[in-house]
This record gives sequence, structure tokens and C-alpha cells, in this order.
Amino acid sequence: MKFTADDLRAAYRFLKRVAFNNDRRLPAADQVLFVAKALKAHGYHGTDGSRHCIWVDTSGTKSLDMMLRILAHEMLHVALGHDKVPSKYAHGCDFKEAARAIEAEMGWPKGSV
Repeated sequence: MKFTADDLRAAYRFLKRVAFNNDRRLPAADQVLFVAKALKAHGYHGTDGSRHCIWVDTSGTKSLDMMLRILAHEMLHVALGHDKVPSKYAHGCDFKEAARAIEAEMGWPKGSV
């Protein structure tokens, strides 16, 4: 699927409003750097100084639904403040509980975010 950083920004705004109920822990879309390119993983999140960054893979992402789920996954890390959390701890109970709430809100299957 072909999509751009601008498409990710628009999808972020949509998910923030609909799936995350305007969660105040998520920065505004214009305060996030979005990168759409071929990656080894589905997505990444991190920071560039004080700015949040979200990368989403363009080569393995096969549908809009998949892109939204990957983006929601990375948004959860941002909302939970996982910038400095080692990856082996980033998918613990807090993440799983929040992911289930997003999945329920969006009508996505359990374990899909």
C-alpha cells in the first residue's frame, strides 16, 4: 500500500479523536514527525529531541486497516510514555490493557493492535 507522511498525519488525527477519545497524553499531530518508508519492522516510535516520531512501514503494510492498526500501536507507546522503556518491557500489562480498549472501540479483533 502506498501512503505518505501526510496520510499518517491525517490518520493520527482520526485515531486520536475516535479511538483515543482525544487523549491528552497524545501530542497534536503537527507536533509529531511522521515517516512513511520501507522498514524492517511494521513500525517504530521514538523522539527526536523533544519531538515525538512515528515510523510506519510502507513495504509490508498491505491495507488501510493494517496501517491504522500499526499507527494505533505506535500511538499507544507515545500515550503511555514508552520513549525510554526498553522494548522487552514496552508490551506489558499497561500496554495490553490499553490496546484492548482501542481494539474494542474500533471493532478490531483482540491482539490486533
